Amino acid sequence: MTFCSLNIYIFLFFYIIKYVPPFTNIKDNLPTLGTEEVLFATCTAAGSKPPAEVRWLTDALGDKVRTTTNSTQYDNDTTTTVSSLFGVPKREINGQQVQCVISGDSLSTDESLPFTIQIYLQMFRLKINCQQLKASDTTPSAQTSLNLFVKLDNNFILDGAKLQLLSLTPDLNGLYQCEASNAYGSKRGQLYVILLFPANLHSSSKISTLPPLHTSKPSQSL
Repeated sequence: MTFCSLNIYIFLFFYIIKYVPPFTNIKDNLPTLGTEEVLFATCTAAGSKPPAEVRWLTDALGDKVRTTTNSTQYDNDTTTTVSSLFGVPKREINGQQVQCVISGDSLSTDESLPFTIQIYLQMFRLKINCQQLKASDTTPSAQTSLNLFVKLDNNFILDGAKLQLLSLTPDLNGLYQCEASNAYGSKRGQLYVILLFPANLHSSSKISTLPPLHTSKPSQSL
């Protein structure tokens, strides 16, 4: 290895050690319509060396929003910087566009991340009652069960055949299936929920109807 190539290798080695570009992202906090200040979103530049500068461009919104910035330095000399965007989630804020700009010595050019502020409606709680499939005069009484084809996390209350969704968000869209059965047979009903959140803040839902459960005693062939 020549002296010149050795110098280049040493330079590149120390450059890589000295400068570490950050991993960047924006997280939407899903604010709901209200009158109190809440967190709209966070912009993060993680694991940079030296620390990156993170700032929001919100000129069009003026004093309707404010920002805070916090940094955490780690033992490996990298730093994570988080800038938070706050404001009152009013209708006039909905759909406004802002930008998060990340800059620093570890980046060859500034990185700009666009973000659209989306204000969500705090909708009513949705109750799905599997009991409506149950025939009260069946003998013996029908037992009901509820099968879910969507991920609910912890945002629900399940009480027997009654399902109550505590916070309506688009990730609850999907198929809900209820089954009532006794010694003579079973009947299944399906409920498909679609929650719509358009930009004008008008919300709606489309829910398919549940077929009625037969109350007559099935034939002996069942």
